[in-house]
Amino acid sequence: MASRSTFHLACEILTDWLRRSVAHDPDLGDEEWSAILTAARVHGVGPRLAPILGDAPWVPPEIAGWIEAEAEINRQRVGRLCVEGAEILGVAAALGVRVLPLKGLALSAHLPRREIERRPMADLDLLVRPGDLPALHDLLVELGYGRSSSKAKHDEYLPKAGRQVA
Repeated sequence: MASRSTFHLACEILTDWLRRSVAHDPDLGDEEWSAILTAARVHGVGPRLAPILGDAPWVPPEIAGWIEAEAEINRQRVGRLCVEGAEILGVAAALGVRVLPLKGLALSAHLPRREIERRPMADLDLLVRPGDLPALHDLLVELGYGRSSSKAKHDEYLPKAGRQVA
């Protein structure tokens, strides 16, 4: 793994690219590119790098390939989550269960599709009144979800059988 200072440099470069939405050739060696790849993985920014780095000729092919693969995986995952979230919200509304989408699912209704597809999203966050929890639980079970854990402030459900969220 890259040294702390190399990783720090990689984070600074990534921050600059993401903040400006423009990439410059940092003229890096293999160790620094490896640190950029590690930092991008750690911070989940691979999908955001695809439009910024584009077809920059100075990006090593293995890094460019990883970025494009991350962008495609994220597009598929986010698309699937948005469809499932819309299904849950639609059924809940039809049953009179008030559910408020949070975080990624809430943003998906307000951002352009290309922006949503670049945002990392791994789950669906829903807010429901405590009295509506039993009805939401029944709804999720009927849609094929299963409760995986129950904590003081939230319950977690696994996705439909045979469909994993990567």
